[in-house]
Amino acid sequence: KGQVLPAESCMDADGYDLTNLNASARSAFSVDGVLYPGYMNVSTLVLYYNKVHFKKAGLDPEDPPGTLEELRKDAEILKEAGVSEHPLSFKNDRWYLENWLSGVNEDMVNNDNGRSAPATEATFNTEDALSTLEFFQKMKQDGLAVPFARTEGSINHYLALLPSGSAQPESSMLIETSTASSTIRDFLGGKISASEAGDDFANADIDFDKTQLVPGAGPFPGIAAPGKIFASGGAFYILNTSSDAQQAASWEFLKFMLQPENAYAWHTEGGYLPVVKSVLDNPAITDFWRDDVAGVMLKKAVDQLNASDPDQAGPLVGPYQDYAKQLDNVLNNVMIDGADPKSQLDTAEKNVNQVLKDYNE
Repeated sequence: KGQVLPAESCMDADGYDLTNLNASARSAFSVDGVLYPGYMNVSTLVLYYNKVHFKKAGLDPEDPPGTLEELRKDAEILKEAGVSEHPLSFKNDRWYLENWLSGVNEDMVNNDNGRSAPATEATFNTEDALSTLEFFQKMKQDGLAVPFARTEGSINHYLALLPSGSAQPESSMLIETSTASSTIRDFLGGKISASEAGDDFANADIDFDKTQLVPGAGPFPGIAAPGKIFASGGAFYILNTSSDAQQAASWEFLKFMLQPENAYAWHTEGGYLPVVKSVLDNPAITDFWRDDVAGVMLKKAVDQLNASDPDQAGPLVGPYQDYAKQLDNVLNNVMIDGADPKSQLDTAEKNVNQVLKDYNE
């Protein structure tokens, strides 16, 4: 914060209307009510699933699970049908836990998730956090989920959904970032049409003896309801440690990024969600959502973002990397090593409290 020039000050000086930007994206990247970045790479979590597996298991390929309870129920059906050995490919990522708790109005840290004042205490050690960890640990124990450590650059959790020769994929479902939609499209290399990935799957002429994967996307499965997410991703900042000329040039670049045609390209070519609201008025975007495999899947994330609550932003934590490491450890220890979820939450709470104490002193 101390080394960043708030882009909102540049916007005000240049007459840029902040309400042009998605409210949840603004909230996620604001501190003390002030927007700091000039542009945001926003993404959300979605559920990717194999429509072919759903069809073969007798599930509705246009009705993916929307809650954790439904996720387990569908996983049981998929496993019983023999279409995948471990129906859910699960990455041990604290981002998921943050969204699950946010979806039931629970914060990870105090002081309104660190947004009304600097966080001083962890608040994630709740009954919902415990039951969620126990839920996924039981999924693994019952052979319904296969866990993967959150390792930078690793794609093993994606590979679990891909067929290997004539063998069935190991998994049928994956929770991941919405930006993965373009990667999934490009991997398939045009073998699947947008109509097959979209709502016309039931009418598509598919040889199910030869086709093993048709991707679909659905809302993030929540504890109580689908699509309960907060805006996430990265952002472009202007450092106040640079010269005045460099800061001015940085703002000119960010103004370029904020132009609707560039925000449109950022969505259709980069896979990030539209934060400039007027992009949604571009007739071409409807074509992208209908005619492009990635666009079909991204539309689910766009709808989630537009329906999200700006007042339920993710955690704002100064020592975020240290905080994140503790929560990733919880998931790895619970899901891979079989550790007790309650003791792991207790340890993480203690460690995060110490991290926050050291940071604030």
